[in-house]
Amino acid sequence: MILRGGRPSPQPSPKGRGGKTELLPLPLGEGRGEGSPVHKISNRQYETLLHENYVNVRRVREWRDIHSQLHSVVGEQGWHLNERPASYEQLHLSMLCGLLGNIGCKSDEEDWYLGARGIRFYRHPGAKLSKKPGRWIVAAELVETTRLFGRGIANIEPQWIEQVAGHLLKKQLLDPHWEKKAAQVTALERATLYGLVVYNGRRVNFGRVDPVSAREIFIREALVAGQLGHKVDLPGGQPQAGPASAGPGAQGAPAGRAGGRRADLRFL
Repeated sequence: MILRGGRPSPQPSPKGRGGKTELLPLPLGEGRGEGSPVHKISNRQYETLLHENYVNVRRVREWRDIHSQLHSVVGEQGWHLNERPASYEQLHLSMLCGLLGNIGCKSDEEDWYLGARGIRFYRHPGAKLSKKPGRWIVAAELVETTRLFGRGIANIEPQWIEQVAGHLLKKQLLDPHWEKKAAQVTALERATLYGLVVYNGRRVNFGRVDPVSAREIFIREALVAGQLGHKVDLPGGQPQAGPASAGPGAQGAPAGRAGGRRADLRFL
């Protein structure tokens, strides 16, 4: 929030704000020919309206200039303006692109958020939200006074981070193993952004990442250990199963079982 004179001011009314966000704009265009005005007001009345909402008049003029420049660029490029207002997700996705260093995940035990590169910050005491912001938040700015506080906070979903910053995520594959039900070598994926864990334990097909290692795990844990779970057709024309699934007719024919296993290995 922009404060007058660079000093903390009384907190504005939550009028016009979302239940889980402080980043939705206040309806300050009313009466100035912006949006859907009912009556036009004078410049003096408009400045009074801004002061009543604790918004810096000079900053509003700067925002108007930026909006005008962006509008000109859109027209020059032949782009089309939105026919409907942006949704909560669309609005916060666009803001998240420039605020990736200000995301935070709430601690399970205390009332602080773990942010990028190991920082800890708290919700600003003046935050006016009708609902709790949730486990994942993004802050418009981080300000350090007696503590490090996040101001202008909003609730976000962790999958949004992967959507806008997938190229910045550092991913690790842990515990590759054979899964009999899925019939594939699976690993657990862990992704971090600036040291903050975005997701953990996601199952991925390890064969697409490291086919050589996946083949070794398949032979060791599926074939040798008898955990294949279904029959396969070998080049010899006889369907074979894993060693553990051999029926009563297989007893007394150790050479056949050994030959079947060698055939499995040759088939791979």
